[in-house]
Amino acid sequence: MKPRRSFWSAALFLSLVATSAQAAGFERATVAAAQPIDIGIWYPSDDPQPDEFNTPFRHAVAIGGEPTGDGLPLVVLLQS
Repeated sequence: MKPRRSFWSAALFLSLVATSAQAAGFERATVAAAQPIDIGIWYPSDDPQPDEFNTPFRHAVAIGGEPTGDGLPLVVLLQS
C-alpha cells in the first residue's frame, strides 16, 4: 500500500473509531529538533466536546481534556 494511501486510510479509521466510541482529547506540541516539528496528539477522553467543530479537520475535540484509559496503543502518522 502506498504511504499516502495508508496515511489517509489510518486517519479515516481513527476518526470513525473515535467518533463512535467516545470523545477525543487533543493537544498540540512541538518536538525539539534541529528543525522543530509541530505535532498533534489525539487521545480518548471523557471530557465534554464542543457542539461545533474546533479543528481544521472538522472534528469536535476536547482540547486539553483529561486522558481516559490505561495501556493505550501509540499510533504515529507521518506526512512528508
